[in-house]
Amino acid sequence: MPRKKVIHSGAVNPLQRMFGTHLRLERARLGYSSKDVSARLSLTDTYLRLVESGRATLNQSLAFRLIEVFADAGPTQDTRAISFPRLALFAVGIHWVGAEMAAHPGRDAGKRATEALASRDTDFDIFFRRTKPYFELGEDSDAQKAFLEEVAAQEVGLFLRSDSYGREDIKDILNNILDLRRDLLDLPTLNIDLLLDLKQALAGRSFVHTDGVAARWETQRASQFRLVRGLFLHAKPVVTQENLDCFHYEYLSQERFLGLQFIFMNADISSVQLKRLFITLLNKGREKVKLEPLTRKECDKIHILRLSDSQREEHDDVLTELRRRDERTGNPYDAYWSFETHYNLHIGFIGWLGDANPDSTRNLTLNSSVAKAIQFSTLWDNLNAANNS
Repeated sequence: MPRKKVIHSGAVNPLQRMFGTHLRLERARLGYSSKDVSARLSLTDTYLRLVESGRATLNQSLAFRLIEVFADAGPTQDTRAISFPRLALFAVGIHWVGAEMAAHPGRDAGKRATEALASRDTDFDIFFRRTKPYFELGEDSDAQKAFLEEVAAQEVGLFLRSDSYGREDIKDILNNILDLRRDLLDLPTLNIDLLLDLKQALAGRSFVHTDGVAARWETQRASQFRLVRGLFLHAKPVVTQENLDCFHYEYLSQERFLGLQFIFMNADISSVQLKRLFITLLNKGREKVKLEPLTRKECDKIHILRLSDSQREEHDDVLTELRRRDERTGNPYDAYWSFETHYNLHIGFIGWLGDANPDSTRNLTLNSSVAKAIQFSTLWDNLNAANNS
């Protein structure tokens, strides 16, 4: 039977495990039993179970048969097909990571190998950033199993089916806008006239952004956030008791929330000390409104970087651009922050922190929000790579 040997060591290839989880969930979605699929792949039922658990891999000769099995529309009439080039690329990634793990064994061999692969290929770089929390969760823990099923397996599906993987965000947003325009065409014409009046009245106006309004907005939408990013000229407007008495960061407790990424350009203390102070003050603020203190898992989602003089100089252009509005001209604000939702919507802001005037904060356009989120992610990765080198 065409198959690869079973891995007996305790170190499981993370890409292999994510791929196996995806196959198991797809099999269940299509209503197939393991015996159905193993027969169609000419495997034993036991071996397929090992593949689905990440403890064994498939021979490349099964690629076309695998596509035939899992491209079946099934009961949901889902006609999306796995792309052979994408499957081939992912299979190469699995074997490359496995070889690296064998050559450089150790506690974090899987993470190091996957990170090394990410540094060599753009698609795997995007995949690694989206599935990175997997490596921070306890091996075989309930949280890791949940992440595999809810996030990693879905990401594998996107990787296998999309030639534009990692660039769906803008495509999906544009499609949503087109759908909205089509919906407008179905409205009575007087309703459209009212909407046009509203658009004209709102155009150019800033988002009313007092601390109270912003805090309520964040609380109400906590379950929708996937990532929160922020670039701040100074730490004091953010890492203060007054600020953290207002903002309680409820989204940290959401299972699907991946992380908080804050960059402070100027601060009197180190990144580690800033994070420690941030958590201490945040817990005091949460206590005042009868919220539980952050758990260890929630604290691990908080990532804070304080820039050195050399880093500020090296990245001056992007640091300035991120804090400007839509244009490349004009003075930069002192803060940029952004909320990325599970639906790949980016909601960005720039403003003067600590200013009581709500007009000092600007809600960015969709184009600008997406562009700045991409800029920030690149900056974040570069800074972390430099710090870890």
